[in-house]
Amino acid sequence: MKKLKKYLLSTLIFLITLSIVSIPFAGGIIYAFNFQKISRPDYSITPGLINYEEIKDTLPRKEIKYSSNNATLNGYFYENDSIDNLIIVSHGINDGADSLLFVCKYFYDLGYSVFSYDNSGSFDSTGKNEGFTQPLIDLKYTIDFLNSNEPFKDSKKLLFGFSAGGFATSAVLSFNQPNIVASVSVSAFNDSSSLLIEKGKSYVGPIVFAGKWLVDIIQNKKFGNYLNYTSIDGINNSNKPVFVAHGTNDKTIRIDVDSILAKKELITNPNFDYYLVENAGHTSVLYSNEANLYQQEVNNKIKSIKNKQQKIEYVNSIDDYAYSNLNEDLFNKIIQFYKNCI
Repeated sequence: MKKLKKYLLSTLIFLITLSIVSIPFAGGIIYAFNFQKISRPDYSITPGLINYEEIKDTLPRKEIKYSSNNATLNGYFYENDSIDNLIIVSHGINDGADSLLFVCKYFYDLGYSVFSYDNSGSFDSTGKNEGFTQPLIDLKYTIDFLNSNEPFKDSKKLLFGFSAGGFATSAVLSFNQPNIVASVSVSAFNDSSSLLIEKGKSYVGPIVFAGKWLVDIIQNKKFGNYLNYTSIDGINNSNKPVFVAHGTNDKTIRIDVDSILAKKELITNPNFDYYLVENAGHTSVLYSNEANLYQQEVNNKIKSIKNKQQKIEYVNSIDDYAYSNLNEDLFNKIIQFYKNCI
């Protein structure tokens, strides 16, 4: 009986020790492989204004390749009558530039020249999608490229970013690059490292802290000093005009935990302004109420269709403009903000 108790105790101690040792490595491995190459969606079964080929006649663009760290980014230049004011559009972590094609078209139709690009490891760019800090690196290199080359060199740069791209458009202000006159961040987070831990907690609870040390090592190896930049620091360090918008029902970047506005009491920039979009979620904040209702109807219908050919036929019948109609109140505020800055 004593031998059995001793054996059970030894087994229990071994299992506890194994768990303590393995959990950090499991967490590190999950993080290391969580960010994968982002490919273009299958446009034949994907609704909305995202397939450039369908609207290229009304939205001409030039593709431009340039370097960002170890990647070659694919940029898209929508040249209007004047490029005195150039809006740079930065997309989210699991998207590409054309995921915000409807935003680019909105700005272009109002007379602005627009530059968007695929982040590293996204759509038509090379490299790896390394994590939440990657959009900051890619935006910095993009601005450096535009400030060094014609015809963008002397343009006033107006930044627009969504989600991780919104983090980038705020945090990049710490680099004090020339020609940036204003920045807009929508549904953005403040700190990429803190967000990663919060996301981990939502999956495994407080046990995520057991693997934090290994994740920190991996992140430092990937991003180095870029990890030290936050949205709040960029907003305060530059004193550039910054406009932040966030949905009150955002479940992806929680407004009271992860967002820029969660720490708005730390903002000292006198040129900072923000807007709360009531009852809006992370992505739905971009769209009109009518578009959000239409999207819900369409997406539910697509999920219910099992045959691909039937899905293609249904998607072809969708009103892409109604699906992608923007939140007029929010974007009117953004345009007025830009106008006040230039």
